[in-house]
Amino acid sequence: MMMRMKREFAGTQNQILPVFDSLLLLDRNVDLLTPLATQLTYEGLIDEIYGITNGYVKLPPEKFAEKKQGEASKDLLTERKKLQLNSAEELYAEIRDKNFNAVGAALSKKAKIISAAFEERHNAKTVVEIKQFVSQLPHMQAARSSLANHTSIAELIKEITTSEAFFDNLTVEQEFMTGIDTDKVNTYIEDRIAQKEKLIKILRLMCMQSVCNNGLKQKVLDS
Repeated sequence: MMMRMKREFAGTQNQILPVFDSLLLLDRNVDLLTPLATQLTYEGLIDEIYGITNGYVKLPPEKFAEKKQGEASKDLLTERKKLQLNSAEELYAEIRDKNFNAVGAALSKKAKIISAAFEERHNAKTVVEIKQFVSQLPHMQAARSSLANHTSIAELIKEITTSEAFFDNLTVEQEFMTGIDTDKVNTYIEDRIAQKEKLIKILRLMCMQSVCNNGLKQKVLDS
């Protein structure tokens, strides 16, 4: 009876293709360290810095504001810019899993390709060629808009990744992973606590130190 009801109900609903068609499950005990370390891919850094929720990210608006004639820049800095992030976007699918250091070159390459595509309009002489160019125009404009968005995001991320605070945090993580002073009280963590850093960031570092040292000694916990 339940199977019959399910078939009848399914027949009345619009068929919607799922976004995910497969799932891979790993026992977290296989690798406790990876989720504690700072993500260094393009998508990972967006999530680390701004947070991705249900495929959307909200970003500071200043890099996306288009200043029009007669408008003061301060009037443009209003709501945060909300962008959808998924692999349906060609450029994002290409760069989302790249190490952030490789993203700049990928964006530069894409910019040249898009620029060359727009220059093709000068070579369109016949009606057929013009019609073909016009038919491609919406895709080209979408690609240019996508490039502008991700260039702005990359600029925002670079401001963070080139900061001393970001470098110091990565240095401590690398020291833990290579077994340097994992059995001692870490002064960087103490400083972060004193400066009232977000609790989740402190806990990630403490857990990383614990995993790398096979547990923290009591004297470290007591301090």
